[in-house]
Amino acid sequence: MAGSDILGIGTSALLGYQQALQTTSNNISNANTPGYARERVDFATRPGTSTGDYYLGNGVQASGVQRIVSQFVNGQLTNATAANSRYQTYSQYANQVDNLLAKQSAGLQPALQSFYNAVQGVANAPASIPARQELLTQGGDLAGRFNTLYQQFNQIGAQVNARLSSDVNSINSLATQIASLNTQIVAASNNNPTGKPNSLLDQRDAVVNQLAKYVSVNTVSQSDGSINVTIGTGQALVVGSSVTRLGTAAVNGDPSRCLLYTSPSPPDPERYRTPSSACS
Repeated sequence: MAGSDILGIGTSALLGYQQALQTTSNNISNANTPGYARERVDFATRPGTSTGDYYLGNGVQASGVQRIVSQFVNGQLTNATAANSRYQTYSQYANQVDNLLAKQSAGLQPALQSFYNAVQGVANAPASIPARQELLTQGGDLAGRFNTLYQQFNQIGAQVNARLSSDVNSINSLATQIASLNTQIVAASNNNPTGKPNSLLDQRDAVVNQLAKYVSVNTVSQSDGSINVTIGTGQALVVGSSVTRLGTAAVNGDPSRCLLYTSPSPPDPERYRTPSSACS
């Protein structure tokens, strides 16, 4: 009997560490898999056998497979991803505006300087026909430069609108993926209350990080395994399996400028004008 118990204890150790080796092999296999979180097998003592006055141990068993993740680090990564994307976008469009206005060869400053020089020339010699003609010429050039800048600023505005519409579509798609993963995670957790669907959790964290490339993100974990996602200043985007979709509409008074709104509520007609080809 003792020999059988000893063999059983040894077998429990072999089986437990066989699962640990399988998990280690899985970690190595997924070392370069984007979004994969390293896993670790947790062990627990098997229930003892009562001998009347005391209990004898029966070895070890695997009690679960734990993802090695830090919610704090994940939150910092999400915030850093959002900040990096925000500053890159700001830099991209700020550089375009800076090049239009401050460029020495074709910016606004050379045209203004030439116009002011012509004004000064007329002030110095009011009766000079060439000075007056130069002022008219420089005034026309300055007006043309302003018109050119206006067209170029409109082109940048169109780029921003197109970028906004594209990003809204991406945000809506990612939000739908998060809601779908929430549903799968809740179902898997209900079917196996003691274990966690690690691969689904990895996928959800990866999608949240992708979402942070478009907008600032905050997540709140729920007791059923799902997460609620808010964006911006606290607008709910995903609540469990429900998604609040985003849309774009033109601003009343400036149909060339697009702003965001949340659906299914229609845009406020006092603020937005729909439809608009600029925001399609």
